[in-house]
Amino acid sequence: GINAEYGGTFLAEEILCKHRVPDRDTQFPFIQDDLYSASQPALFLLDAKYQLWLWQGWFEVSEESDKTTGSARQQFARNKKVAMETVNEYVEQLMLAENPKVFPIEAGYEPVDFTTLFPVWKEREDVRKYAEKKPDIANRGAGGRRTSINTAYRILTRTEYTLEELKAKPEGVDPAKLEEYLSEEEFMTIFEMHREEFKKLQKWKQVVLKQRKGLY
Repeated sequence: GINAEYGGTFLAEEILCKHRVPDRDTQFPFIQDDLYSASQPALFLLDAKYQLWLWQGWFEVSEESDKTTGSARQQFARNKKVAMETVNEYVEQLMLAENPKVFPIEAGYEPVDFTTLFPVWKEREDVRKYAEKKPDIANRGAGGRRTSINTAYRILTRTEYTLEELKAKPEGVDPAKLEEYLSEEEFMTIFEMHREEFKKLQKWKQVVLKQRKGLY
């Protein structure tokens, strides 16, 4: 696996199975505690040969924790974006003959074909409540549909949203600058002025206008 912990700099560290034998397949190479005991939110790439998994940790909602701020969530979204790029580079450089499928998954919502890679797996109901988006539990089985890493990457790198979409504060957007993700046409319709005119307004006026439109 490759672990990248929360922080200002993205660092990837290779973690080898402790009972790994070179040039031989290792049965049950992963331990759940490696994922859940890491400083959260963490990112792990688990290579299961025919499938790769980008496991995403969670933010614990706490008044004392600065990891719940908008800037921290933005940083984690950027980390996930870089992690996805790292995964694609990993597959490309190793030229994996198996051409494995790669899936991002969230802590607490791991599918069955992921948890069976571990000798023991304990469901963590306490972690589910922290998930950014609640996956469909019905699709957690081996045959369930799930988002590919390329689709997830396109979502994280999206630069334009509608007003209604922005009201939900999509992952990866700057919550203090939601208006910047509007198309030119919709921006004009909503604020009745060009983007450059809006930027020339005093900050408090910008805030008032964004509050009226649900963009703050």
